[in-house]
Parts: sequence; structure tokens; C-alpha cells
Amino acid sequence: MSTKSLASIVFGTLSLALLASGPARAEQVINAHYEINVNDGGSKSSVRSTFHVKPGQSERLELNPNVVEFTVRPASDREYDLVVAVRRKDQAASAVRLSKKFRGTFGVPLELNADADAIELDGAISVVVLEDKPV
Repeated sequence: MSTKSLASIVFGTLSLALLASGPARAEQVINAHYEINVNDGGSKSSVRSTFHVKPGQSERLELNPNVVEFTVRPASDREYDLVVAVRRKDQAASAVRLSKKFRGTFGVPLELNADADAIELDGAISVVVLEDKPV
């Protein structure tokens, strides 16, 4: 077999392997704009802001004396699950005082309302897929 024929076979095999692997996957970046109020035994803390995260990663807010964590996980092309957890700032991450899962629709404001262990959480959040970056 000539060197030219061998090069054609190798190039053809590599081309087929690249085609079979499909297009490059995209990495989503989520943008969330929110207003959150936490009432802990009469002490009220509020925050209004925006965060950018990858799906499944948590955003952490320090609202003394508490820490609030948001985790967004896409449930479909249109919907997502939002998990909100509140714990005291001086306690271990496993010592959650309030945890609630909400189902939202991308681009539509979602009202939040939950209470447990003398903590009341309310507010609203709007979540959109900001961009899909190729990886």
C-alpha cells in the first residue's frame, strides 16, 4: 500500500470519527434577577441583585445572621427547579433551617414564599438562559 493511500485511509477514518462524535456541546449560563426577604425571629434582611451561574451550581448570599443558597437546575427547555436553602452563617452547611424547591418557567417571574424553624422567606426571582457557550 502506498503512503498516499495510507494517508487517505487515516484522514477518512479521522473525519468519520469527528462526524460521529456530533456537534460540540454547549454550556449554559443562567442569569437570575431576584429580590429576597428573610425574616428571622423579627430581624428582617433584604437583598435585590443578579447572579450568573452554570446549571446546578449554587449562588450564596450572606444575609446576617443567615446564609441563603440558590441552586437552579433546568427541568426542560422551558422550566427549571430552584432549590432555596437557609442556614445560620455560623453553622455547618448541613445545618439547614429552611429548604424549599420551586418549579419555575424561564423568563417568567416566580414568587417565593416559604417558612420553617422561625424563618420566613419571600420574594421573587426571574431566571433566563443567558447564553450557550460551546465547550
